[in-house]
Amino acid sequence: MARRTVIGLAVAAVVVLTATGAGVAYATGVIPRPPRPVQKQVEVQRVATEPADTPATPEMPPTKPSPTPAANTRGLSCGETGPAQAAVERYLDSHPGFGKVVVDGRQSPQDCVAIAKFQQRFRIMPAKGYAGKVTGNIVKRLAAARLNACDTRGKFTVCVDLTSQTMWVNNGGKIAFGPTPIRTGRAGLATPPGHFSISDKKKSTISSYFRVRLPYWQRFHADMGFHQTTTYLYEGDSPGSHGCINLLRGDASKLYSMTTSGTHVHVFGKKPV
Repeated sequence: MARRTVIGLAVAAVVVLTATGAGVAYATGVIPRPPRPVQKQVEVQRVATEPADTPATPEMPPTKPSPTPAANTRGLSCGETGPAQAAVERYLDSHPGFGKVVVDGRQSPQDCVAIAKFQQRFRIMPAKGYAGKVTGNIVKRLAAARLNACDTRGKFTVCVDLTSQTMWVNNGGKIAFGPTPIRTGRAGLATPPGHFSISDKKKSTISSYFRVRLPYWQRFHADMGFHQTTTYLYEGDSPGSHGCINLLRGDASKLYSMTTSGTHVHVFGKKPV
């Protein structure tokens, strides 16, 4: 009787387990894993790694201006203020192509370099940067050139100012070349004022009377013409030429390249005694 009861209970258990849906696993002796929980999908917002307003770069202290490079004075004589220092500084200050100067009447390395460049341009010897008498005289002559006194008659004109002993080229009312220093005729052989034109050009010739070389020869009146000087243009004891207009080599070459036969020449003023 007891055995039947046990068997009956076992059969009842199987029926119950089968009805719950888990009975097959238990009937076979396998314990099922608990059901996996459903994950809730949560949107994760990425947080910016930098704030919206990036702080400004810290203000840097103002940079100091670069010091003026030391002037290269090698080979120059820059230790002494010359008698024409102030006048030369004033001229170079208004003609900055030679370099920066300080207009104070005192020599500085920068002044010295600019003066030396001026001397090299106009073949003043020695070109050492010392503002001596000759340099001061050339500055005075260039500054005194009467650029508006040349009567071009509306033409391309070579202008010669006997008073300042300078010449330049006027093209359409504008200065195309110069002014630059010249040397004109001495007493008794003075270069005459007037309107002329270039009538003869030779890159190199010899004077038939004085037997001297005449590089870049350009005749404009009688036996007078423009040409390169073969001596130092600023000789202190030179009374002047034999009537021709003497030029520095570079200036004579430049003028020769700019003119043609028939180019208008205006000579005016009076050479100082």
